[in-house]
Amino acid sequence: MDLKEKTSDPSIWKDNKKTASLMKEISIIEKDIELRKILSQKADDIEVLYDFLNNNQVTESEFEIELENFSKLIKEFELKLIRGENRKILNLILLIFNLEMKQE
Repeated sequence: MDLKEKTSDPSIWKDNKKTASLMKEISIIEKDIELRKILSQKADDIEVLYDFLNNNQVTESEFEIELENFSKLIKEFELKLIRGENRKILNLILLIFNLEMKQE
């Protein structure tokens, strides 16, 4: 069952914590997908602008501005990936800690 399907399950709405967690996860994924779409479109735009630059249809300054904007988006995406990995590692640590506490 995917996340959107889980929201149609009436039982999920009875637990506020589960509901909030699920909605947050959906929001994070939707933002990630949107950022990936924007990055893909910007990459295509940069390619076209590069062709325009070679044909003297845009200035080097115009190209550099768009390239800098693209670079900022890539850095933002990299940070999200790093934070996501850190979150997964933290969740694993907490899971291990909880398992160890239950065994004691």
